[in-house]
Amino acid sequence: MKTFLSLFVAIAAFSSLNCVAQDTVNGADQASNGGASTGSSGVQSMNPDLSLDGLFNFSQFSNGDPLTFDGGHDPKQNGFGIQQVEATFGSFVDPYFRADANLVFLKEKGQTKIEIEEAYATSTALPADLQLKVGQFFNAFGRNNPVHPHAWDYVNKPLVLGRMFGGDGLRNTGVQVSWLSPLPWFSELTLSAQNSTGDTAVSFRSGTNDQMRAASDLLGLAKWNNFFGLSEMLSLNVGASYLKGPNSSPGKRSNTQIVGGDVFLKYRNPSSLSYVSLQAEVLKRYFRNTDETLQDQGAYVQLSYRVREPFERWVAGLRYDWVGARAVGSPNTSPDDQTPAGDRDLSRRFRLSPVVTFFPSEFSKLRAQYDYDRPDRFGKAQQVVTLQLEFVMGAHGAHKF
Repeated sequence: MKTFLSLFVAIAAFSSLNCVAQDTVNGADQASNGGASTGSSGVQSMNPDLSLDGLFNFSQFSNGDPLTFDGGHDPKQNGFGIQQVEATFGSFVDPYFRADANLVFLKEKGQTKIEIEEAYATSTALPADLQLKVGQFFNAFGRNNPVHPHAWDYVNKPLVLGRMFGGDGLRNTGVQVSWLSPLPWFSELTLSAQNSTGDTAVSFRSGTNDQMRAASDLLGLAKWNNFFGLSEMLSLNVGASYLKGPNSSPGKRSNTQIVGGDVFLKYRNPSSLSYVSLQAEVLKRYFRNTDETLQDQGAYVQLSYRVREPFERWVAGLRYDWVGARAVGSPNTSPDDQTPAGDRDLSRRFRLSPVVTFFPSEFSKLRAQYDYDRPDRFGKAQQVVTLQLEFVMGAHGAHKF
């Protein structure tokens, strides 16, 4: 707690000093120009956008502890919990780049943990509708993986995302290039290369921190995303993603491939804030080790409804999660080093989650969710009730309201 408070005070002091410095610079500019500001676009603001987002919960599990495969920011215990506190920084560096960073504060086993979730620069002036991203960032696979926990529609992440990308999601250091095609609809192609090691590279070389020896040691992504405005009220987004990279199994030909498809359909009433949306995502993983190829897959589908006026601050939703597996080859393979991240449980599992969210304003939300969670391995279903509160301070993007 002391660490968190000290860092937040330092951030606030830094922001205040930058405000003073910016005023001084502006004053000097005006004095040297007869009272007129230079307004140069080539000079960045000395005071970056700064925000703080807090996400807290109270949960009750019917079986005591939560089941496996839960995301790193999911509720983890009975009682109160901190899902995350996130400090966000962002600023245009110059006419060519914008920089963004996210610091996350977590409480694990009574200890406060601080980590750099993302820190990257994005180009703003490349020709031919190209955009470059360099640094540490979430992999752009699908719809859910790049989304921060405070922007989730539910208190927990879909089961298939936790199983294939780990508790903190798939993210690492690397480079990403996006190209907006000249097709008559919005069509974007994204390619990226990132390191394949570390705890945030589940399904790949998460069990090692070995340095890259060749380009084949990198994790590669190809994604194609398309948006169609079908009418004034109806819109459709369809995407396809493909990942390939080495895994921790012995052998030169050991690798993991993940393919996925996603769809988002939304109907919005043009005369009100009410809408109905349908989102679905399906993933399939091929984990190739020395003797066999393990296959598992999963999907989720979720429906959201924003109530009509005068109850437009309420959003109701329902999500269905499913994961399953099938192993091809020898049944005697050691699970510790021959399955993704030493995952011993590749059994089927499903979860049903109704949720209700209330937005007092665009900077806060209250949420209640119920989970009926049924894994084949444990047999007995687990039921969970979670209450969640979020607040946002500063220049962070507001909720869609």
